[in-house]
Amino acid sequence: MLLSFTRSYLTQALDLVNDPARAGTWSQDNPTLLQAQGSASGGVARLVSAAGLGHDGARILDVGTGVAGLAIALCNTYPAATVVGIDPFGPALAIARRNVSEAGLESRITLHETTIEDFDDSDGFDLVWLPSFFIPEGVLDDAIARIFALTRPGGAVVVGVLYSGEGDPLAGAVDDLFTVRAGGSVLYPEAAVARLNQAGFSDSREIPRTWDAPIRLVVGTRAESAVQA
Repeated sequence: MLLSFTRSYLTQALDLVNDPARAGTWSQDNPTLLQAQGSASGGVARLVSAAGLGHDGARILDVGTGVAGLAIALCNTYPAATVVGIDPFGPALAIARRNVSEAGLESRITLHETTIEDFDDSDGFDLVWLPSFFIPEGVLDDAIARIFALTRPGGAVVVGVLYSGEGDPLAGAVDDLFTVRAGGSVLYPEAAVARLNQAGFSDSREIPRTWDAPIRLVVGTRAESAVQA
């Protein structure tokens, strides 16, 4: 996983050198960059499973699915799960559809070109992935509120935070720079916990970090419905 993140960092650094003045939004359609980002995100499935989240047969929402690297990894981790991947960026989804087809997972992965704020679903999800580093600050709280509405009772959301600044201010500044250039929110774990609590999630906490990659995971649970007496 660390190798995948390193490759992603290198491609983003090259983008910074080539176009330092571009607007802060995810608009890169370079297949190499997109695939590198997808490879990095795929490692999240293992971390989520190791934390005891998700289960076989779960219905999972992958926000900002990109080229479907994580969606495919989640299907491999939970062999009976289904995944809905959403992303507003058409070039990434075009690659995602090819990747899903090549993996033979068309029956288990559904892709939609939309933002989380505009996404609707009547069945709900047992597990939701939200990469804060791709979600604009101006819509982050709306995105979390929408996810709360889409999460089934007893289900969980996992928020990804790009942060490696503990004891290394330079590394932290680089993470923040890449996040801003991707159009995402600079969000630290304690702030993610607070936002999840504000949206109605309970037992919100950071998952203890046992990996080298510069990503932190914060989880919140939607409480089970009250049992009628």
